[in-house]
Amino acid sequence: MNFIDFPFSFTSHPIKKTLSTLKNEKAINQAIRNVLLTNNFERRMEPEFGCGIRNILFEPITPISAIGIQKQIVTALNNFEPRIEIIDVEVLPFPDDNYYRVNIVYFISNSENPIEFTFFLNRVR
Repeated sequence: MNFIDFPFSFTSHPIKKTLSTLKNEKAINQAIRNVLLTNNFERRMEPEFGCGIRNILFEPITPISAIGIQKQIVTALNNFEPRIEIIDVEVLPFPDDNYYRVNIVYFISNSENPIEFTFFLNRVR
């Protein structure tokens, strides 16, 4: 199954002069990031869409807050990203550097190979 999406930058393809597209793994990684970085009640017609992890980012960076972020990520992805099956979510706190490293391992529906997606969460005002 193929998944196609437009990048948030809306850049044009250098040769075709059309909008660039993201395919399969990259499209789903962008969708995951979109779900996780959207707060609840941020979208007017879909108030439940999103994840409340930004609220936790301004708490002290501890292993306990990392567990809270992990639970919210799993819940949000199970609710809003039906194309994937989560294998593991690991949230590692780095309090000295003020960020969390998030590793998500998942399968795309009807796929055999696991995909690992890593990104960083930090406090940005």
